[in-house]
Amino acid sequence: MVRRRKGELPRYRLHKQSGQAVVSLPLGGGKYRDYLLGPFDSEESKREYTRVINEWLAAGMFAPPTAAGGRCPDLSVAEVCVRFCKHAEVYYRLVDGSPSGESENYKYAQAPLIDLYGLAPASEFGPLKFKAVRQKMIDAHRYLVRLADDSVTWERWLPESGIRQRAGHADQWEAERKGEWEPVVLLKKKRAISRKEINRRIDLIKRTFKWAVSEELVPPSVYQALMTVRGLRRGHPGTYERPKVRPVSQQHVEAVLPFLCPQVAAMVRLQPLIGARETEICLMRGRDIDRSSPVWWYKIDPNEIPHEGPANLHKTAHVEEADGSASVKLLPIGPKAQAILKEWLRENEDEFLFQPREARRKKYEERRKQRKTPLWPSHAAHQGRKRKAKPKRQPRDHYDRHSYARAIERACKKAGVPPTGIHTS
Repeated sequence: MVRRRKGELPRYRLHKQSGQAVVSLPLGGGKYRDYLLGPFDSEESKREYTRVINEWLAAGMFAPPTAAGGRCPDLSVAEVCVRFCKHAEVYYRLVDGSPSGESENYKYAQAPLIDLYGLAPASEFGPLKFKAVRQKMIDAHRYLVRLADDSVTWERWLPESGIRQRAGHADQWEAERKGEWEPVVLLKKKRAISRKEINRRIDLIKRTFKWAVSEELVPPSVYQALMTVRGLRRGHPGTYERPKVRPVSQQHVEAVLPFLCPQVAAMVRLQPLIGARETEICLMRGRDIDRSSPVWWYKIDPNEIPHEGPANLHKTAHVEEADGSASVKLLPIGPKAQAILKEWLRENEDEFLFQPREARRKKYEERRKQRKTPLWPSHAAHQGRKRKAKPKRQPRDHYDRHSYARAIERACKKAGVPPTGIHTS
């Protein structure tokens, strides 16, 4: 068989032993499965080839598995999860085409399912096995460990997969750090998943099997049986409740502001005034602010996707208007918020208002002004030699919700304030 080129469809070929047409669909790992189509070069075989190829493309380029005595194939649970994950990577996309985080949520939910019943037939997966998966989620723990070497300060919360007992020592532990297992001291442990999160992951597994039914990979009775398993109620043995996220007190906000750079401090003061989310406050540009009336308006339009840089997408960007366009979000900017923003408006309205690279440059300039010794040419030459020509990490022209949260968390530690996120829901 001639090797097909990357991106090329499996070919319509002659099966010499039988004189029929044949197509070979890849199974992965260099293996193929042959499908006989009928007499070679006949109209029937060509129609059959078209049907097989269309089904193969619709199934995510997975070869149709053989049926085991019924309409549905005898796939394992792990195979169903693999097929669904490939579907989720394509289906769960943002308006700009970038992947959303939902596919990762499915992988977290499916991990205990594959661990317990990955090799079991998907057609035999029932409510009792489903409850065993749920119990594994309830029993999961996280461990706070510290390196046994006192010269290195390293403490982390790790999942069960990141910690193990030392060989031959039941009371000693090892943790994986930088690809190697090192001795650690076990400080404490806690439940890993809250009751509400367990219920959410259980629902994601149900959706996985619902999709498998729609693809005729498992019998409908499997999904119908799983739907009889209800969510955990408050007070279920072995579960715990996460406290609701409350608004941060203004006293804590004022205590943290002196420890933030001017850019992040302005973002923290501005965010509750206009009711913006973290990503929306990070991606503010001058062109998105309408200043034609006494009350300014911050316009977040998912239909205006930039050719370069991140797209500013609000939470309900996937909701369509009557004309088929994405819904536009408008946030009012009153006098207090305008007073904060005026300092950060730029001549180039395409630039982000709050920039980490500008914050670092101002920080270095301020540090240089506070030098007690003169900056001699030899000092400048020495600093130039230390500076990397092409550093791997450079400050960007905008914050994201992760860098924004890290900056606030570091300031909370310096201020002695509990590191509760300063955000709006």
